[in-house]
Amino acid sequence: MTRRQLLQLAAASGAVALVPSILHHEGEEHEASAAPRTKPLHPKASGKPAHKSLRFIAFGDWGSGLKLQREVAAAMTRFACEAKAKGQPLDFAVSVGDNFYDNGVTDHNDPQWQTKFERMYPVDAMPFHFFAVLGNHDWKSNPQTQFSYRGPSGRWRMDGFYYKIAAGEGLVDLFMVDTDLWLPQYHSKTLGDKQTAWLDHALGSSTAKWKIVVGHHPPFSDGVHAFQADMGIVRDIVAPLLSKHRVQLMMSGHDHDLQHIILPDAKTHFVVTGAGGASMRPRLFEEYGPFYRAMTGGFLSVEASESELKARFLSSELETLHEWTQRAA
Repeated sequence: MTRRQLLQLAAASGAVALVPSILHHEGEEHEASAAPRTKPLHPKASGKPAHKSLRFIAFGDWGSGLKLQREVAAAMTRFACEAKAKGQPLDFAVSVGDNFYDNGVTDHNDPQWQTKFERMYPVDAMPFHFFAVLGNHDWKSNPQTQFSYRGPSGRWRMDGFYYKIAAGEGLVDLFMVDTDLWLPQYHSKTLGDKQTAWLDHALGSSTAKWKIVVGHHPPFSDGVHAFQADMGIVRDIVAPLLSKHRVQLMMSGHDHDLQHIILPDAKTHFVVTGAGGASMRPRLFEEYGPFYRAMTGGFLSVEASESELKARFLSSELETLHEWTQRAA
């Protein structure tokens, strides 16, 4: 199937993927497949109700199979184990795209599923779902196979080009989008327009305490892609929606670094967490802040509660590189 045929098929079917049954979601229902060792986000507890909170990690630009990916994966594994030992287990992970280098995956039997995902992030330490979006490298082969893959652990979830994750009983909504659809080289204007309309409606309908948008290309960056035309196209589409709907956080990758960007008079914090395993790159510009770390592998940790959202960048040595707190309105 050609890229154009795939996009036409998706446009005809609506291309709205559905989240697992363990999460609240709107729209048509499909039976979700999950392996026995994949835990629900909020299992019922006995006794007094626990304080409502949600914990997850986010990483991107990772599926290289190189030493850096192994180092960051080991750090994520250790972090997950330590969190569980403290009685604060992670609920899920988020991938911001470029999941498999250099050319995506071909089908469900592609060995990269095992070498770069299943074995790289061991299920015994991380039995939760990995929710993902597509990056530009994932488009170079067969992106559709990432929608339907479940694998032996049942942890991988990418329920279409764009979809919503509603987690924590109204605490957090994550809006997962494929920023490639907005770029002219993907010949996807029809589906890109559908995605824009869907995002506008889904954000406007959300009553979650925290709204988080996830897409591979960052609207703002000081990395090597900062002034490429693709970034401007994404910025012109998504930035007005973030402002209109008072989105608190957008997470992206594409630039292989770690960035936290706050703009004057903007409610949204912009995060680049693209240091998950691909080749590292230097900082080229100094337009934004307050934080930028180049040439370092790492990932993002997020903890959300009714009153605040705490975020922290950690290195492959589990050193805290930068942290901040956002207060609920």
